[in-house]
Amino acid sequence: MNDIWGPVDVRSWRDVPSITGRLATEIDVKDGRAAFYLQGDGTVAATPFDVTLPACVIVRAEGTSDEIRAIAIQAEKLSEEMVAIGYRFLSGGNGIATLPEVEFLPGPDARFVAETK
Repeated sequence: MNDIWGPVDVRSWRDVPSITGRLATEIDVKDGRAAFYLQGDGTVAATPFDVTLPACVIVRAEGTSDEIRAIAIQAEKLSEEMVAIGYRFLSGGNGIATLPEVEFLPGPDARFVAETK
């Protein structure tokens, strides 16, 4: 069985499964197209956030200078103030960040393809 959250080959970043135009479901997460889904009573009025996916991104955790190279696979507007971005680490695994923590790139630039120490 393939590891859906395994490492991402930078040369094939456009082939990373993603979800656009609708909110993610539990099946999307299980199939590796999304990093999260909203479950509950429907009180969160989430909508898809309009951005082209998959996308190369640099994630900067709030309060740090660390830069994480990743592929954004999901974007959902959770409220007027908050957009959540689901992403895959290039080294494997996944995460969630808020829009201000994410820098969208037009493609893999020098920072993106540079080896991490």
